[in-house]
Amino acid sequence: WGTSEKTIHEKQKRLEMSLKLPRGYVSFINTNDSFDILTESSHVDKLLSNYGGGSLIPSATGSGIIIPIENLGEALTDIENYHNDKRLMFNVTGNVGSGHLNIVSLISSNQDTYAKDVAGAIEASFLIAKKYKGSGSALSGDGLIGTPYLPLFYSAKILEIFSKVKTIWDQHDILNPGKKISVDTS
Repeated sequence: WGTSEKTIHEKQKRLEMSLKLPRGYVSFINTNDSFDILTESSHVDKLLSNYGGGSLIPSATGSGIIIPIENLGEALTDIENYHNDKRLMFNVTGNVGSGHLNIVSLISSNQDTYAKDVAGAIEASFLIAKKYKGSGSALSGDGLIGTPYLPLFYSAKILEIFSKVKTIWDQHDILNPGKKISVDTS
């Protein structure tokens, strides 16, 4: 794909043009740890002041989804519409070249609704990925979030093969025990 600064800027311009965004709207951050940047206190404080105060918790609700580049604009619109309908603020980062997205929703810390709101935003992210012929990717170690949604992207037979391969390579279940294949999603 090319990672020179010139190549990156060309990709940014193509994305802005294809999504009809203002020039300079898409930015490049030279790190793989976008969640840390998005949850950095000065960034969250700025968002909260724009939001009108309140206590919000940045939650990884769509980390590890992949959208084919040709469907990216429509998928991002659906992600924005979901958040607008739920009156949630969010950030999207990702890799334009590969279509990997990281969605961080800022969810109210209300103890009565927090878990339900996070689960709803995660489900929406994976359903949008499915709608636009994307998939889950476990990017940035967030595979556990996507575990319940594996059946959206893979048949029961493929999931059985995943489990068999895991058993062959890890007979004693010492590598990420209880995660991805055998996790209890309840």
